[in-house]
Amino acid sequence: MQIISTLNNIASSQCATIGFFDGIHIGHRALLTQLINTAKQRNLNSLVVTFTNHPTNLFYPDNPMPLLTTADEKQHILSQLDIDYLLPLSFTTKIAKLTAKQFLTMLHEQYNVNCLLVGYDHHFGCDKQKNYQHYVDIGKQLNIEVIKCQPKMYDNNIVSSSLIRKYIQEGQVDAANTMLNRPYEISGIVVQGNKLGREIGFPTANINISHNKLIPQDGVYAAKVIVNNTQYNGMLNIGYNPTINNKQRTVEVHIINFSTPIYNQTITVQIIQKIRDEVHFNNLQQLQQQLQQDYTTITNILNK
Repeated sequence: MQIISTLNNIASSQCATIGFFDGIHIGHRALLTQLINTAKQRNLNSLVVTFTNHPTNLFYPDNPMPLLTTADEKQHILSQLDIDYLLPLSFTTKIAKLTAKQFLTMLHEQYNVNCLLVGYDHHFGCDKQKNYQHYVDIGKQLNIEVIKCQPKMYDNNIVSSSLIRKYIQEGQVDAANTMLNRPYEISGIVVQGNKLGREIGFPTANINISHNKLIPQDGVYAAKVIVNNTQYNGMLNIGYNPTINNKQRTVEVHIINFSTPIYNQTITVQIIQKIRDEVHFNNLQQLQQQLQQDYTTITNILNK
């Protein structure tokens, strides 16, 4: 996959799709597979046009959308697919003011798009009329073939980024993982913590997570931890550590059978399953006993 900013030096035509593609879930993957196959059938290049910022954030900058995938994570996942070109665009006020016809004209004239795949519910353009037939009619005027893709279903629901966000915010990461077709990941730099875990035999790595990354519901989770390209089992805690009345929400993971200092290093946590809510304990001994039970539960889950 080649990341591009222009197609000025590429004369061939493109079969494209457009979207933010947060999470690259199974619905997105079905669309992208159809894109790749359609491009090959028509002897075209496959082009994915995506935005580097969520369109919602342009209109509500004080309430940014928490993301399933950062720009780098999304680019890495897309690079593993058989896509020819990736065109990242910034969603600007100028783009937001384009009508559907103006936007399709831009794709046709600037990026040689002759075929466009749209998701079942994807809308673009500032027109009041936003439906598939409207795009088909415009496409005919511009000589662009417009193809509609069908949704993917999970548990009688249409798979969507918003549904996955809801599951993650409710702590149902195992269901979210099914729709993502991979474990939900958070990454960040390991920073200094209060060292309480070390005192009770469960030292943790405190992770500074990107501000726009969606953090799951507070609680304790079974997780896999990737440190320097090596994977370990982990006990992940998200929340306020009510036993010590912590005022700041933290994300910290006990990496099982690992003792190397990793401050200031970036680690990745793959969240597998929530095992319990955060609980206030009367003393550190009770907390330690619960962590020992968590260790057994999590080890059994991860070693299946």
